[in-house]
Amino acid sequence: MFQPRIGPWIGVAGLAIAAYAQDGQPVLLEMRVTSVSPGRAVVDRGTLDGLEMGDRVVFRLRNGGERTGRVIALQDRSSTVEPTDASFTVLPGMRVEARLPADRFELVEEVVEETAAVPLVAPDGTTEAPPEHPPWERADDGWTSKMPLLAKVQPFRPEDREASLYGRVYTALYTTSNSEDDRDDLFFRLGGSATIDNPFGNGGRLNLEADWDHRDTNVPDGDGDDGSHLRIYNASYAWGGNRFEPTRFEVGRFLHSEFPEFGVIDGIEWSRHFTGGGSFGASFGFVPEWDTLTDEGDDQEIATWYRWALDESEVLTLGAGYQKTFENLDADRDLFVLKAAWLPHDEWTFQATAWIDAYSSGDEAKGSGLEFTQAWVSFGRAWSSGSSVDITYRHLAFAETDRDEFLPVTQAQLADDRYDRAAIAARQRVGALGIREEAGFWVDEDDEGGDGELAFDLYDALFDGSHLEAAGFGSHGLYTTLVGWRAAVGADLGQTTLRSGYEFVLVEFQGFSSANNELPEHRGIVGVDWNTPSGWSLSLNGEVLFYDEETGIVASVFLQRSF
Repeated sequence: MFQPRIGPWIGVAGLAIAAYAQDGQPVLLEMRVTSVSPGRAVVDRGTLDGLEMGDRVVFRLRNGGERTGRVIALQDRSSTVEPTDASFTVLPGMRVEARLPADRFELVEEVVEETAAVPLVAPDGTTEAPPEHPPWERADDGWTSKMPLLAKVQPFRPEDREASLYGRVYTALYTTSNSEDDRDDLFFRLGGSATIDNPFGNGGRLNLEADWDHRDTNVPDGDGDDGSHLRIYNASYAWGGNRFEPTRFEVGRFLHSEFPEFGVIDGIEWSRHFTGGGSFGASFGFVPEWDTLTDEGDDQEIATWYRWALDESEVLTLGAGYQKTFENLDADRDLFVLKAAWLPHDEWTFQATAWIDAYSSGDEAKGSGLEFTQAWVSFGRAWSSGSSVDITYRHLAFAETDRDEFLPVTQAQLADDRYDRAAIAARQRVGALGIREEAGFWVDEDDEGGDGELAFDLYDALFDGSHLEAAGFGSHGLYTTLVGWRAAVGADLGQTTLRSGYEFVLVEFQGFSSANNELPEHRGIVGVDWNTPSGWSLSLNGEVLFYDEETGIVASVFLQRSF
């Protein structure tokens, strides 16, 4: 019996990806977060999927927002990514995307010939030439050695492909307990997503995504929370929008495809893609409530947008959109979204999105005029050496609307409350040593403050795949100032990754007596991640917190099967 060689199979996978990338368009790789640790997250894609060190990734929020990050460590079927803004909280199951250059998947004839000639290796070390292939029955009519490998390959139209199913199912369990007030909390989630390509023979795509949550919170006064909820994030059918059919339709429940900032709707979306890049489109439908995704038909929306692209690679894009919402058919919000992106590979990148609300004299808290209610800017670059730098800015304010799905706020809060944060994150790689610096400054309607971290990473010092980390950090605000340090050790054992660490934080409270103004905290962390080529991912994490003679325990499990 002979052991299979993985090289030819990688070549076959590369050919399949090249079939989609042969027109120069970037390859969109979707991933999911399987585990999180301080300032980092593990995703379920790796080198075999085309990722490389320093690749820029985008964390996709379900409400249409996005945050950026970088790939800082790679395995065959998993990667470690680092958000560029330390204040961003990553959650298991979160969707992550990377735009990879098409030329990364280009295959040349020499590679195919090399993999075809690889000898088979038996367990005893002997080799044997692969068996001769019978003569090909189909000749390569018209193909010459100077032509691209796929020059004569006729691509399948979407409606000619066999129906296929892919997606994931996952379950997450998160439990906490605290000795201070005998409080404990249990959260359980069971969910999944599935996509069926060409289910009805017309080249369309059926998309489904939902989860079922259960929470059980117990507190000493008995006023806890115990309940379950089913959320359907996506139940839609889409067709068109490819190189054969530039017009795209999607009906059902879905997040806007071209302008996700407009959120989830129950309705229809139409878009038209231009030859050479760019698109325009419109949508209309009902708006489900943001937190529960229930829809009683009380809120409606119409939207339109235009997105310009420099070329098919979409390295440079500019976009503008407008959404009008209604509350029981009465006019409500007028929202404009402006977007710009410059995303070349191995160069400086820039991305910015602005949400602008237009108010009339009937908006008592804001008054007539325009307001930047949200803004997000990211500027940075990664080098092949492993070094990178990213600068981010975020602005957030309340928008005045008639919708009544959030906790009520006062007129003064609507008019004045805001949050602005600017941050820079840099990374240098010198051989086995990695250095990270992060600094942020924020301001709101009441106060201002800052935070920072300096960390050192040492790779392969103990053995191949080992990772040592030492970090110091601090933050300052109106009521608290904290300083701390963290030490961690990890090991990459192929399909399994182990990690453990210790963190100490000293919290100082302003405005209290000297007998009650400091709180030291000690935290121990352990975790293990396991990924298989067949699509299984398992993450186990545990934390123990000691402070002021009290103890807190956190344990979590995340299990996923991709198919």
